[in-house]
Amino acid sequence: MSFPYFSIIIPCYNVEPYVEESIKSVSEQTFDDWEAIIVNDGSTDNTEKIISEFAKKDKRIKYFSKCNEGIGSTRNFAIKKAYGKYIAFLDADDLWMPDYLESQNEFLKGINHNYYFIYTNAFIILENKKTSLKYYPNVINFQPTLNKSVSLKDLIRRNIIFSMIIFPRQMFFDAGGFDSDLRAGEDYDFWLRAIYKGYKAVFNPMIKAYYRIRKNSLSNDREKLLEAHSIIYNKLLISSNLSSVERRAVSKALCKNKREILISIIKRKIKRQESIQDEINELFKLRCDSKIFFLRTINRLNPLWAERIIKYYFRKRA
Repeated sequence: MSFPYFSIIIPCYNVEPYVEESIKSVSEQTFDDWEAIIVNDGSTDNTEKIISEFAKKDKRIKYFSKCNEGIGSTRNFAIKKAYGKYIAFLDADDLWMPDYLESQNEFLKGINHNYYFIYTNAFIILENKKTSLKYYPNVINFQPTLNKSVSLKDLIRRNIIFSMIIFPRQMFFDAGGFDSDLRAGEDYDFWLRAIYKGYKAVFNPMIKAYYRIRKNSLSNDREKLLEAHSIIYNKLLISSNLSSVERRAVSKALCKNKREILISIIKRKIKRQESIQDEINELFKLRCDSKIFFLRTINRLNPLWAERIIKYYFRKRA
């Protein structure tokens, strides 16, 4: 029995307006040694009907359905059904250009790919219109060499690994799969654990995909994502034997994450004309920002001045 080179993982939940175009972009790939594992995560629209029609026409498309458990659990389920040497992620509302897999395959030939995983950039689809905008306009162009791969410290500082990703199937088992308890940031958590286990993330500069930004997508819910990142950083501190440099990076990231959560709450409360004193007090406990240190000093002299400065600052940026 021969196994496919790529297993394409497509989790689906209520994506009726987009999933047909997404699957078509897979079917039109110039590199044809693949299987697609499409999992319906308890959709309540016509997602199942659309996927079933594709599965009837192409034996490489394998369709599964289960109750709604979230994207982490769905990816775990799908990867365990996969037989490919490499796993390729495609969200059900995103698209690949016809030579996406071919481009990734060529890139894999230039690296020791058993211990590397690849991420790319993508053009943005905004309000159903393809654009020339890039998701990460200033993404770091890492080259596929050992000293240019993304370090754990790099990734803690900023999540630059995009969802257009390909990795060896074995990496899934080595890193422990996706945390199904997380409702946001589960991919970031997985990349961190994979790098901690010794895998190397490298950037393919060829842009061969489209990433759709939807108003109601979870990735747009900044506060939920920040809270998830706090959980992820705490997990890393507790469960990992980090170096002193990595531990400092995680602690700093936690502090900055807490700051961003508080700022988000402050902005919301200012709009509602609610008191922000509790949040100000929490903000001033943080020690990761020189501006906060300045405001903390003012607060000691006159709390009313500090509150007025913060309200003025956020109203100007509302």
